[in-house]
Amino acid sequence: MRVWVGAVCLLLTTGCGPGLNTIDPDIYTRVYALSYDSGQTADFLLTNNPGERSQLLGQSWQDSAGSFQILTAASDGNSVALYRCHSSSGHFFSGDANCEGATMDYILGYMEKAANSTTPESLRRCLWTSSTSTSSEYLDVVGGACPIGSTDQGILGYVSPVTSSGNQSAPPELPSMLATVYQLYSETTGDYLLTLNPSEITDGTYQFEGVAFTLLTTPADNSMFPLYRCSSQGGLYHFVSTDANCEGETTQAQYGYAYSNRGANHTGATALYRFHNPEEPSIHITTTISVGAAANWILESFQGYGYDSTISALPPPAISFLGYASGQETVAVNVQNQNSYAYGPSIMLAPGGGYYLWTCTGLSGTGDSIVFSSSPDGINWSSPTYAIHSFNNYPAASGTFLPHACDPSAIVFTPVAGGPSYYYIFFSMYHTTYGTVNGVSRSSTPGGPYAIFTGGDPTNSNNWSTDVGPEDPPYIITYPTKACHAAQNCYGAGQPSVVLQNGTLHMWYTDTTGSFNGNGIYYTTSTDGINWTTAQATNVANASIDVKYDPQTNQYVMLAFNNGQGPAPTLSILFSTDGLNWVAQTVARNTIPAYGNNPGMAGDPSGFLSSYEALIGFGAPYDISASSPYQYVCPQGQNTNCGTMWNLWIAPLFIGRN
Repeated sequence: MRVWVGAVCLLLTTGCGPGLNTIDPDIYTRVYALSYDSGQTADFLLTNNPGERSQLLGQSWQDSAGSFQILTAASDGNSVALYRCHSSSGHFFSGDANCEGATMDYILGYMEKAANSTTPESLRRCLWTSSTSTSSEYLDVVGGACPIGSTDQGILGYVSPVTSSGNQSAPPELPSMLATVYQLYSETTGDYLLTLNPSEITDGTYQFEGVAFTLLTTPADNSMFPLYRCSSQGGLYHFVSTDANCEGETTQAQYGYAYSNRGANHTGATALYRFHNPEEPSIHITTTISVGAAANWILESFQGYGYDSTISALPPPAISFLGYASGQETVAVNVQNQNSYAYGPSIMLAPGGGYYLWTCTGLSGTGDSIVFSSSPDGINWSSPTYAIHSFNNYPAASGTFLPHACDPSAIVFTPVAGGPSYYYIFFSMYHTTYGTVNGVSRSSTPGGPYAIFTGGDPTNSNNWSTDVGPEDPPYIITYPTKACHAAQNCYGAGQPSVVLQNGTLHMWYTDTTGSFNGNGIYYTTSTDGINWTTAQATNVANASIDVKYDPQTNQYVMLAFNNGQGPAPTLSILFSTDGLNWVAQTVARNTIPAYGNNPGMAGDPSGFLSSYEALIGFGAPYDISASSPYQYVCPQGQNTNCGTMWNLWIAPLFIGRN
């Protein structure tokens, strides 16, 4: 539950709304609003108990705007009860004694059914669903309308607002007001004029189309930067820029401030991008990815995070556009100082916000290992720690397995109904007879350590080991079509990608020993992660792909690199409704850095695709600039910036729907 007061209270730390009345404790009860935000989890609650408030303030909770007065007892048929409730996702308030199927904490007090002189302000409940998240929150609005982007669930009753007193610390000052940016359109020139004044032009040359987005008038924190209004060709065309000099054109005004990242405290923020008309490059528009993509405009740049627009009239959702954000790459796992490699990531939207990442590296020095890292924003990543260390009990010269664990695919899975859930990592390993094969591991925490399944009853924890060796070897869940020694192409079968849908695990992996006579993708399913159906060949002749499920269109989405590890790789997107038959889509912006390879695409803990953008990760040289001296084949005596000397890079992938 997030507390709002009035139409302009957007941030948790705001204090606004009229101050009326003092408390008569025999008639009224003060209801306090408190918030908690650790950066990973957040909660917001109402309480009428000063002792509970004091206790929570000592536990890192904070007072928030939204306090009000409520009747202590029911009046003569003109009042209704307000209940405090909670569910697994947090606290909320309701007029339903059953808390809408959740758990009731207690009655906060009573509201009047109609406004009067002592209870003049409405208590409204709004449901906020962020365009950049699958989560929803309840908003409490005292004496105001629901904010832009939320769903009005109606007025529950009428209450009396209060000013701060000795019973409650004064709420902090409002850090920023909203700057609403309106969109005007000229049919004559095709120009989109974004303005803070919706009545700026009234001569009929421009039509009003709605709210483009909203910004803050002053920066709320150091992650914000200004957006500028610019014009070109003597004012004939207009565009938005992050450059105060408007990229050499004319600067007309400043709109407000946008966030540079979608942090935990920027609830509701949505990404803004600049596009241009493919038929007339002088015509630009800054909007959400969905609007620009639906019009088949050319994506130019990311312009920060603002708040939702009212311009969203689109046809039924269908993925129609994806583009790689060239120039926005950042390093997630830097192994340059170790002259090592990092590639083949699995990226997960963390349940509490931010991202988890698992990737293959050579940091152990003895073979492939899988490391874990996390990030609050997809840009800044923690130092990697080992999730699955290379099989040190398998020296390279002995045993049936070589010391390699690579190509992770991470999913949260509950193997036994009603039992605990685990982070599962499906991964590649190398068997001396079969070549590359797939195994499975699990951990109760995302960072591990991960216990590898060694065979037998998977419900017996003794059959999961963090220290596999010749006496306790890992269990092979999928084999290549032919043993490596009998196949012309001797990689084997690995690089798994797993999605959990309707209780079934779906896996795609590379097999070089089957019907493709080279790289090919195979598909199999399982209900327990151990026993898999006979794999079937898809129609995709590629390797090292990643698959996610798109719930909006009920289809699988495959990310692949064409000519990976080559000087001119390109990104490819394919779609399938059955997991076997795939259709490729043209990607307008498909050029990725030279020698980019082994990609992974962010998804939720089940492997579901996010709505309009997703991070992708891939291996690429330490220096991805055009002037990089990297060579794929190492010259004699050189062992740096060549061969498999790759960092793990991260970049946005833009998804449009129409």
